Amino acid sequence: MGVPGFYRWLVQRYPLVRRRLNDISRPKIDNFYVDFNCIVYNALRLAPASHPFTSLFQEICRYLDLLVQVTRPQQVLYIAVDGPAPFAKCAQQRSRRFVAARDATGGSFDTTSISVGTEFMELLNQFLMNFIKEKTTADAAWKNPQVIYSSHRVPGEGEHKFFNYIRTQTAKGYLSPNITHCVYSPDADLIFLGLQTRLPYFYILREWDCWVGPHENVGNGKLNKLKATDADFEMLSLSIAREFLKLDYPDIPDVNRIVDDFAAFSFLIGNDFIPHFPDISIQSGTFETIIETYQSTLMKQHIYLIEDGKINKNSLRELLIATVQKSSQPSKKGKGPTITIDPNVDAQKYLKEKYPEKFDENPEALEKELAFAALDSFDWVLEYYTKGCPSWSWCYPFYYAPPVTTIAKYCTEHKSNFNLDRPPMPVEQLLCILPPKSANLLPEAARTLMFEPSPLAKFYPEKFDIDLNGRKFEHEGVVLIPLVNIEEVREEVSKILDNLSPEERTRNTKMEELVFENGDFHDYDIEKDFIDNHDTQEKPNGIPSLYNGKIPFRHTTEVCKINIFNRPSNAASILLHINNQKSIFTKASDVAAALLNKPVLVNWPYLRPALVTQVFDRNETYPKDSVSHEKKKNNSLSFEQLPKTFKETLGIDIKETTNVILVVRLLASSRIEDDQYRFMRKIYYPYQLSVNCQCVPSVIHRFATPKCPKLENESLVVILEGEYAGRIGKALSSDNEKAKIQLYEITNEPPNLQDLFENDKKEWRSIDDIIEKLKIGYDATFPLLSNLPVSGETDANLAFTAFSERKVLDGFVRKVNKQHEFTKEFIIQLGEYAASPVSGDLIQFLQETELEKMRNVNPADIWPFSPSERKNKVKELMAYMRDTCCSKYYLIDESVNIISQTTLQKIENRIVSSPVKSLSDGNVIEENLSNLIWPRKQKEFIQNGEIGSRVVNISYTGSIPFGETGTVVGFDTALNLYHIVLDNECTYGTTLRKRLSTKRGYIAKPDDLFFY
Repeated sequence: MGVPGFYRWLVQRYPLVRRRLNDISRPKIDNFYVDFNCIVYNALRLAPASHPFTSLFQEICRYLDLLVQVTRPQQVLYIAVDGPAPFAKCAQQRSRRFVAARDATGGSFDTTSISVGTEFMELLNQFLMNFIKEKTTADAAWKNPQVIYSSHRVPGEGEHKFFNYIRTQTAKGYLSPNITHCVYSPDADLIFLGLQTRLPYFYILREWDCWVGPHENVGNGKLNKLKATDADFEMLSLSIAREFLKLDYPDIPDVNRIVDDFAAFSFLIGNDFIPHFPDISIQSGTFETIIETYQSTLMKQHIYLIEDGKINKNSLRELLIATVQKSSQPSKKGKGPTITIDPNVDAQKYLKEKYPEKFDENPEALEKELAFAALDSFDWVLEYYTKGCPSWSWCYPFYYAPPVTTIAKYCTEHKSNFNLDRPPMPVEQLLCILPPKSANLLPEAARTLMFEPSPLAKFYPEKFDIDLNGRKFEHEGVVLIPLVNIEEVREEVSKILDNLSPEERTRNTKMEELVFENGDFHDYDIEKDFIDNHDTQEKPNGIPSLYNGKIPFRHTTEVCKINIFNRPSNAASILLHINNQKSIFTKASDVAAALLNKPVLVNWPYLRPALVTQVFDRNETYPKDSVSHEKKKNNSLSFEQLPKTFKETLGIDIKETTNVILVVRLLASSRIEDDQYRFMRKIYYPYQLSVNCQCVPSVIHRFATPKCPKLENESLVVILEGEYAGRIGKALSSDNEKAKIQLYEITNEPPNLQDLFENDKKEWRSIDDIIEKLKIGYDATFPLLSNLPVSGETDANLAFTAFSERKVLDGFVRKVNKQHEFTKEFIIQLGEYAASPVSGDLIQFLQETELEKMRNVNPADIWPFSPSERKNKVKELMAYMRDTCCSKYYLIDESVNIISQTTLQKIENRIVSSPVKSLSDGNVIEENLSNLIWPRKQKEFIQNGEIGSRVVNISYTGSIPFGETGTVVGFDTALNLYHIVLDNECTYGTTLRKRLSTKRGYIAKPDDLFFY
């Protein structure tokens, strides 16, 4: 839903709206809303999906728990599963599922199972309810908020459920305006919906790499999809987006009018509840064109598309006509418009071709009927997204949409009238969306309704056509399957309800929303019930804003090559120019006198505390005895690098900086419920962007460190030093200084793995070994190991992908001192591939071909056969690749220092084959409290581990229990994260991107670990 490219447009135009979640300056979240179905599809990439689906359900719940752990909602956690949807949505899903069933290969999981009322969803529902009970009983991150669960048997799409909750609770006065809200969903439409709530503190949580797009594979590799820490997510600040909109459109007194109009036009033009318009083609980047059209028409005249929550049809008519006119013009850059008009579409001719009988009978009536149906869809979509479902049974009743020019012609004559009837029951919805090949997903008594002699059989053809309707790709075409009559479906379903089994009746029964507290649950009615949100008149602490700290700036709109998505943007951005007087007219000595060894706020506009350890300008450095030759060199480079970095990554123009401060930023530990922090990692920072702590006292309050929690009897502890370092115990009693601890006796020591780590050093080879083995030059080796696309063959690639764009193949390739290294196993598989018949004359081609021609390989150069034979060779190639390490494992950031897959398998095998470690009560000892770590107590010292280090998990919330032990097998130098194989398999552990066969994987921050 929505216009393609809106998310990219937003973060490229307003770069500061986006922050990676491992930035501790993020605000505290009160209410967190989860679009649950997104998690299911993410989990399918990492877990097997075979009955009874236990591994898949565990991965789904691990992911859900991860979202809760990284956001820590304080008041409400709302988990929304897609329930019975409006019929308009069912019609859209039906077309996709018929095509998917047609193309499905045997043996794979039928994703159509992820539908309301199926056995799969009911099993998931029961598993999820038990998981929520468990977490709200035992996990502090889940016990704090009240958990609302809306299952697949509660009507409505997931995101519409929680936005309906927000609208209802706000209208009834139950939600304080000072509550912070956060929604998890990769759907860009939710950005608009969040802005339209008018709530001042609203955030969108998304996966950090969600912008990669549908064509995520690189060469024959695939990008890592394991999400394990807060660094894997980003948060969009809609409050900062609103501030940017006010800067962008200063002539509009109420920015909400802009938000409403942008959202409405996006929904209308990108309306996927209606077929594509024949005279408009929407591509990525379209949103910029839409805004230009809007600015040149309605905004110029100070009139709006939305008036009192409804579409102004006069404004709509003008905007549609302007869109057609603008789209037929070439873009300023000469690349062609992102909305394009087909000049060959003649409305009358088009209607006659698509509806010959109706056209011959009464062409004007047909034209008007189609236009009114399209306008109905506009009104229905707007109300659906802003107020709630206006009709559950309405659906666009035609295969084809009329031309936009035809819709504009009838705008002012139209008025919609919807009937709010009941939502479909689960069985009814399944019959509205399932193809006959998925009949097994229905209750047994309902399956016969799809086939003769059932009167519904006409809706379920085994074969069907797709009309491209002027488009290039099949997925853009019109699927020519009969339009379901919802009333007929309801009538036939009513006849078989008595034949449903008890379990099937349960699946077809509506549920109420549930509230979970301490393992118990009860029904929840959002119309009547409310959750006390501790109403306060105070603005929440730590809210990011362009006006935090009163940094003086002006703004311009220009193309400044902002590097948001790993490459410079060609789109215009709002650039903030900082007033430099603060830096220019201040001496380093004066800055040092005021700030040295004192806290300041940095990271504007997401302010966070930092300690100033050094101040310097181009001539002087303070303190004077702190500068080595290497530091002088780095200090000098910072004057050139800081302005460049701030402009190209954040859209902040500081021009130059005459004073630089070296600061140690505060970093957070994810295990601390109340946000305790420590000083780590020095960075250079321009003095003019620093903020005095007194200017924004709420930020300091936000980062205040609470007192150390008292050690409770029966609490688990980890011993830090001495004879029992790293051992786990249970507190029996304690006073202000000491505690009596009953050790957990280790009956089986973990296996020694050091010989395997030592041998791993022998697994790695340089690229010279590959060049020698294949007898080709470096220039040919590079594309072979990254990307060799085959011209004219979709998804066909000859590369044995080892690396691409700062990514390397997990467990087989690493980057050391700027050079790639490869495992012996990788080189063996590469050699087998090069010698295989499936790769044709690949080596000869690489030896004889210029590098430029390798960017798009002519398949005839590899397979000198007929076209049909070449197609078969491509199929053989793809089948071959599926069994190689390139397809089995993921491309990960080259900053991750890892061991080889060969060594990791040996480590896992040794751990698994060792006796299971069991804990029993052992000796009672007395220890100083300072030598103990227990849940919620901060680790008061910094530790650094390495590959092979032994660790204890000291995070008391999350998927891995406090006290679990393991061994470090990898380290992410960029994100400061450790990759660990645990001694014991954990229910909600990971397989470390499918590298393990058991769930012993864990990725953690150093403050969540004790190294011993």
